[in-house]
Amino acid sequence: MFPQLEFRKFCCNIEDWMPFWCQFQKIDQEEEILPDDKFRYLLQATLAESRATKFVETYPLSSENYWKAVARLKAKLAEICWWRCMWEKF
Repeated sequence: MFPQLEFRKFCCNIEDWMPFWCQFQKIDQEEEILPDDKFRYLLQATLAESRATKFVETYPLSSENYWKAVARLKAKLAEICWWRCMWEKF
């Protein structure tokens, strides 16, 4: 069991993504941490009851689903960023 870590909480605001991911990617890239433990850390790092938590919780806790949840979260935030950039151009 890994210790409880203090994370910058992520709630799905695009402005919070980069600071959050810069911190969380250390866990994501750590080979000694099993994917299902990474999934638990991801849930711990999201703000309770936020859109990010609800989004991540749509995936059942498993090693395989950790990678799916992270990939989908990154894709969703890239999509939000793209739409925001397009909107700001008008």
